[in-house]
Amino acid sequence: MPPERRAILDRWEREMIRKLGQEGFQQYKTETFKKGHTLHSSIECLLKGTPPSEIEVDAKNEGHWKSLEAVFPDVSEVQMLEATVQHPQLHYLGIFDCLAKYKDSVCIIDWKTSQKPKQTIGKTYDNPLQIAAYIGAANANKDLNIQVDSGCIVVAYENGDPAHCHFMDPKMCSKFWYQWLRRLHKYWNTRDSPNM
Repeated sequence: MPPERRAILDRWEREMIRKLGQEGFQQYKTETFKKGHTLHSSIECLLKGTPPSEIEVDAKNEGHWKSLEAVFPDVSEVQMLEATVQHPQLHYLGIFDCLAKYKDSVCIIDWKTSQKPKQTIGKTYDNPLQIAAYIGAANANKDLNIQVDSGCIVVAYENGDPAHCHFMDPKMCSKFWYQWLRRLHKYWNTRDSPNM
């Protein structure tokens, strides 16, 4: 993570601890993780073909679900869900949420939640790099036998406002792929440095 992003995250964490206390902040993080996990489970059920009326959406995720309802019809031809990918040459791995068609493009889709609006892709911080890294690993993995050149970051809101879908076309994915490679190169150089 670049130092400026780390500083923003550290400042946010200090402010949350000031508001909630250390124990309250730990509880907040645990609850946030749990909400994300249960929302992903509900999305996975829907994308596997469970009728919406049969999906139990946790009460704490009802706003997120409402936020996503207009997006679900644009997702089709689901090929993979919660798939682990590893880049055989660059030695990183990750778990992406979904490989499917979004509108007319096959892409890796990442579901995110937010309390604040994220109308632009820049507001999603490092999520585009994450998508680019997933695409790179998926394309390099011969066992998967897929080629993907697009991505989509879908941000759902707790208050039920319509989700923002940040589609990443091949040109944008390529741009973020090169940023990811620079960050990965820096990581390996720092990790392998004798000063570490």
